[in-house]
Amino acid sequence: AMSAIVLECNKNLAQYQSEKKRLSERKGDLFESKNLEEWLLGDDCPYPLEVIKRNKKLAFRVILPEDTKKLLKIRDLAGYYCNKVPEEFQRVCKENREELCGYLVKLAQMNSGIFSAVSFCNNC
Repeated sequence: AMSAIVLECNKNLAQYQSEKKRLSERKGDLFESKNLEEWLLGDDCPYPLEVIKRNKKLAFRVILPEDTKKLLKIRDLAGYYCNKVPEEFQRVCKENREELCGYLVKLAQMNSGIFSAVSFCNNC
């Protein structure tokens, strides 16, 4: 289960990064074109058109609003899975604590024998 969550995290994060880059490049091209019709601005654009035609930072907030909403959904999904990784890790550790503790005890016992042999040889 944990590996599936890590895979989903990585997959969604990669998709988000790829889509973000693609959308940013598309917005940049549209900003340079100054063709406001292609920007597909919504009716709720909070900035005057003359201002956003000159201000790239503001324009990027409002250009292609539907594509931006889709990107935010991908980001949120990636965030969901990536936030689940530590929770799942803790769950798996809790479930496997006794088995893990037994393994660590055996490992320590094996190492203590090795350390005794090494300290014996140092006294030779």
